[in-house]
Formats: sequence, C-alpha cells, structure tokens
Amino acid sequence: MLLLITMNFIYKVAREGSIKTASIVLNIPTRLLSSSPENQSNKRLKYDGTYLTLTLCRVAFGAGGCADERYKTLDFVNWEEYIGITWLKSEKYEAWRKLGSTSSKADSITKVVIN
Repeated sequence: MLLLITMNFIYKVAREGSIKTASIVLNIPTRLLSSSPENQSNKRLKYDGTYLTLTLCRVAFGAGGCADERYKTLDFVNWEEYIGITWLKSEKYEAWRKLGSTSSKADSITKVVIN
C-alpha cells in the first residue's frame, strides 16, 4: 500500500497482482480565505504505531505565517481534527473531534507525553 498526498486529497494506492487501484481516504477540508502552499513539504504524514496523522500548513489571507492543522485516523475511514489542548486532573491532553462535526466539544483526547 502507498499513500499519495495531493493538494486536496490523500489517496491510498494498492496493488493486487498487476492491477493498481487508487481510492480517496481523505478529502482535505478547505478553509475560507486561506491557502495551503503547494509544495509537499507543507504536508506531512506520520505514523506513531497507532494513528496516521496528517499535518499541513495553512496561511490566512493577509497573514505572513503558517498555522499547522492536524488530522488523524486509525482506519483511513474515521478522521478526527485537532482542536486544541485540554487539561484533566492536572495532566495535559490534545483534544480531537470527528471531522465534519460542528460540536465545540472533543470526541477524544490523547495524553501528551513529554520525552
């Protein structure tokens, strides 16, 4: 299996014998009045043994800097977007919500471990 990142999509490319098939696993959300630089160094995939995480750079119209957005998945079907930091019993966690959700609440949290 191979993952291919384009400007708006992540494709999963699989080979079965001599037949290759490609399917979209993530339609990267667009943001009003922002852009994502086209070079691939601004889109990074990382697998930590549990989650596949996409980090990409967004530049707001009129802004000079880049803000990172992150999306993660366990199964290439259910994606979550990073929404910030939360604290639970004096411990730091990353808050994530289901991609496409309009809720302000986190659907899951991941403990921040500092090495």
